[in-house]
Amino acid sequence: MSKSLSKKETDQIFASNKSRIRNSGLEVLLAPTHLDFGRIIVITPKAIGNAPKRNQVRRRLKAIFYEDQLYTLKYDCAVIVRKAALNLEYEALKKILVSILTYKHSISPVNPT
Repeated sequence: MSKSLSKKETDQIFASNKSRIRNSGLEVLLAPTHLDFGRIIVITPKAIGNAPKRNQVRRRLKAIFYEDQLYTLKYDCAVIVRKAALNLEYEALKKILVSILTYKHSISPVNPT
């Protein structure tokens, strides 16, 4: 189940995302998956902090995704981390990510403008 996303698949998430949610230092793009499980990719730009901080938030988000079984929602998720997210504790990140992914049914699709 831990099949990683290729460059082509990541580009496809950005091209075919159905929802884009910005919240507290995170921007989450959701796209329906063609697999039996959802996947996550965490994008942490160099500009937001040093490598240990970026890796810590990346590990936390992936742990939340798998521990809370958010992969059962059958969405591919691209999470773009902003600087404000580096200061969030594990529980705050968990609350944000879980609420975004479980609230996906009432989110309207992105308007192409």
